[in-house]
Amino acid sequence: MSRPQKALPSASSLGSRHDATSITDLAPELLLQIYQHLEQSCDIIALNSTSQKMCSIWRLNAHLISDVVLPRAIDCYDSALELLDIQQGMQGVDLSSPEPIPTIELREIQQQGKTCVLEARTKGYWGRFSGNIPYQAVLDHNKGITSIAKKASHASSLFERRVLADGIPPPLRYPAHISREVFSASFCRLYILATLESNKAMASCVYSMGTKEVEEMLEVAAYLAWWCPDKDKVFLGVSCRSKKKWQQVGRSAWQCRLDSRWQQAFIEVCKDGGDSPLARHMGHNPWRDLFTGENDDSGEDDDS
Repeated sequence: MSRPQKALPSASSLGSRHDATSITDLAPELLLQIYQHLEQSCDIIALNSTSQKMCSIWRLNAHLISDVVLPRAIDCYDSALELLDIQQGMQGVDLSSPEPIPTIELREIQQQGKTCVLEARTKGYWGRFSGNIPYQAVLDHNKGITSIAKKASHASSLFERRVLADGIPPPLRYPAHISREVFSASFCRLYILATLESNKAMASCVYSMGTKEVEEMLEVAAYLAWWCPDKDKVFLGVSCRSKKKWQQVGRSAWQCRLDSRWQQAFIEVCKDGGDSPLARHMGHNPWRDLFTGENDDSGEDDDS
């Protein structure tokens, strides 16, 4: 005789049993650990969208999660963090005053940026603060540092893909190869110099750097100043753009030129790195037509 077959469970009984635990059933402490093991900020966004509980855990612990995830997600995190802290310090300085900014004040702001990085390595950026951390403050900080990282990543990608501007003078050599991570960090260091607003402060900052750092910055400065396409330089903030007074019919007539702060930062790096020919090239950077790439030394432009 054949054995009687066991009755199969009904659909209703299957639906009532919990064969697996949902991620949202885990304790908040474990969910926080999951957040802190993510690699990218986009992973955090994806996890937040799964449920209200996950979103609440993120909002309550955004500062703790950011301190762990961002250093992994951003190659140039230390340099970007130092730059962001210096930029925030510069917001309290009156740049419209005709009097030059005291060099000692700029050095203090620069030192605060370095101290911020050292403290962030040991106890996280938000570990410096006591009490409750406003959620909006965390978002603003994350937005600032990721914006810097995006610009650094964009510039390093252009360099890595050898994206070149039109009409490069033949005598200029193409910069030596450096890794994407090194390029991003060097870009941020140049950004820090441009933020300082003072030639003396820039020179002092470059002097405090190691020889290898200056050499790497020199390669990045050469690419950004001469080889990088004009439209990308405008996006990076390295160049400023302005309308021509007399526009030609049928096309937009925009010109761009190296931002004076970036130009001075490049010159200081060239002088410290011993590249006098490149420093002389940096000192002469005429307006270039964004449409044709042609140079224009007339200086006639309309800031509207």
